[in-house]
Amino acid sequence: MSLIKIFFINVCILLSSCNFNKRNKIDSNVEKVKIICFSNIEKQELLFSILKNSEVNQYLHLELNDRRPIYLNRNKFNNSLNGLKYNDVDIKLVDSLSSISHKIYILFNDINCQEKKASFVFRSPIEGVLIEGEIYYNYKEEKWNINNISNIEL
Repeated sequence: MSLIKIFFINVCILLSSCNFNKRNKIDSNVEKVKIICFSNIEKQELLFSILKNSEVNQYLHLELNDRRPIYLNRNKFNNSLNGLKYNDVDIKLVDSLSSISHKIYILFNDINCQEKKASFVFRSPIEGVLIEGEIYYNYKEEKWNINNISNIEL
């Protein structure tokens, strides 16, 4: 894969994260987002559901030191998840993905509070993969489901 294509994908991901507030029209009041949008438990379940998903999980290899920690792009939605662990692996919030572009990370986009859903990007540069999907809460089954998942090899 060419460096130009990888650079272009990284730029697109970073630009989409910068437009988080504009696209989702979420109030700038962080407390309102925390209380009304999703509880901390729901955010944790949402994140863990992504990591447990077979499409994503096959690329984690968390037993390897160079795959740790998992990075999460900080925004109003996930700001309260600092210090979280998944299978004894730290999940670290970062303000910029550019400084950790060689590490595993997750980025949330298009958060819809009313429908309890969000789109996400999972990237593992070591594996050369970018996975995009949508996660939503299924009230009937009382669990988080993922659909529209696409696996893009870098």
